[in-house]
Amino acid sequence: MAAQPEKRIACLLIGSTLPEGSLEALAEASMRWSPQVALRSGEAVFIEIGGSRNLFSEESFIAKMRVLASRFDAHSVRIAIADTAGAALALARHSVPRIDSLPLESFVDFLNPFATLDPDLKRPLEKMLHALRSLGLSKIGEFTSIPVSEITPRFGKQACEIHAAVRGRMEPAWEGFHPPERILETIEAVAGGQNGEICADLESLIFILKAPVDRAMARLRGRAQRAARVSVTFELELWSTIESPEREFSVSLALPQGASAGLLPILQERLMRSLEKEPLGSPVRKIRFEVLETVPGRDAQRDFFSRKEEEDENWDALVARLSERFGKERVFVAETVSRYLPEKAYAHADLHSRAARSQKAAGPQLHLRPSRILKSPERLLRSGRTLGLPHPDGKTLRANWQATTWEGPERLSGEWWSEEDRFERDYYRVTSERGEQLWVYVSGEVVYLHGYFD
Repeated sequence: MAAQPEKRIACLLIGSTLPEGSLEALAEASMRWSPQVALRSGEAVFIEIGGSRNLFSEESFIAKMRVLASRFDAHSVRIAIADTAGAALALARHSVPRIDSLPLESFVDFLNPFATLDPDLKRPLEKMLHALRSLGLSKIGEFTSIPVSEITPRFGKQACEIHAAVRGRMEPAWEGFHPPERILETIEAVAGGQNGEICADLESLIFILKAPVDRAMARLRGRAQRAARVSVTFELELWSTIESPEREFSVSLALPQGASAGLLPILQERLMRSLEKEPLGSPVRKIRFEVLETVPGRDAQRDFFSRKEEEDENWDALVARLSERFGKERVFVAETVSRYLPEKAYAHADLHSRAARSQKAAGPQLHLRPSRILKSPERLLRSGRTLGLPHPDGKTLRANWQATTWEGPERLSGEWWSEEDRFERDYYRVTSERGEQLWVYVSGEVVYLHGYFD
């Protein structure tokens, strides 16, 4: 039977009042480290990290949690890790390294770490504390040195429960934590500066939008999800010249996004194009960012010897940005198929499929083919070493090259069974004086441009 992992509880004690809902959002984001999370209302987040200790050290976890907490405006936090929630809360509250050094007042944290017990609990506790102080005791270490057999007769049943809690032999049941159904983040659109000017330009809006996007994506990671559709809503100043006090922009993502680094450029692209067509009628006073649709998307652990996960994330962001810029129907991954005719030797692959991703690591012969292939070959004009690409009007040239080398020929032919697709071509790799490389073929005396080696 496999040994159970050692239980270790981290407590994030918030030292200042947070905006409404921020503590719950922070707890939700913390679920990326462990599914066992609990709250002390308005004050603390507890995370059971014993099962994750092989993935990171406690020192590394504390550093990461400080960064995460700062995203939710929790800049003043104290973090402690212990074997029970009560011990972690007491150590964080009093900033001492050992349980024995805690003051007797921390008894209440051991008995009631989640603040779920009857408030009348404090009355008999104060009575017991008075009795202990009258004996000259002030630290928990002094209390636990009293023999267990003497505690109940001298101080009552509650003292025995406290002794067991301090020793880690008793702990209240954890309260279940249920994240809110909606992922909605709001921020006041106040630009920097001494006067706190409201925002009216896109650059300032994107800068302010980064904070709610960061928080929303952190919450998604806690749920092991990615964003498939999001919305940005601007609440405008109520000027008499505007028809509606709000402008909403809904963005469906070609590939789901799991990080703000990939999502923000997509939002910036959409907002820039939309606002160029229809500018805002007044300055923005508040921004709402909401995740409307999600898909499963658990993060993979970073492999120190491979950048595959990071490359996949960057790939998803690139495809989504291109789709936003040029349209979903015009962005695709070419999947090779068994056809002799080069312009028909590929098919559109689903961007979400494994096959699409595998095309990034193509076969060993890919370097023999151009990175850009024309939809259909274009006839070139040839005069000596000069190759010219004529304009459709036939009067001018769109481009011209001075050829220095011709590598080839490579004979491509086939599909003799099809009258329409039957072909026989001699392909060459032509290098120009400027270092450009063209993929051309010769048919009879005519040269055709078919692609570019970038």
